[in-house]
Amino acid sequence: MKITAITTQEYRWPRAKPITNGLHTYTHVDFAVVRIETDQGVVGTGLGNGSPIWRASVATLARNQAGDTVLRFLRTLLVYRRHATGLYARVGY
Repeated sequence: MKITAITTQEYRWPRAKPITNGLHTYTHVDFAVVRIETDQGVVGTGLGNGSPIWRASVATLARNQAGDTVLRFLRTLLVYRRHATGLYARVGY
C-alpha cells in the first residue's frame, strides 16, 4: 500500500470570548485537517492546529513521503513525534 496524496484543509473562526493566559490572548480558533490517501483506496484523517510549524511539518512530510509505503510513513511520523512538539501521531486504534 503506497501513499498517493497528502492534502490539508485549514479553518479559522473568532472565539465568542477571547482566552488569555497572561502572556498571550487568543481571539480565534485555528483548526486543520490532514488527509492521506493510498493506492488501495484507504484514507486516513488527522487533526492539527494549523500553526506555521504544523504547516511546514505536513508540507515536508507530503514532499518526502508521497509514494512511500504506509509503514515507512508511520515510522517517520513516530520519529517526528519524539522530536517535535505540537505534532502527534497515533498508530492503531
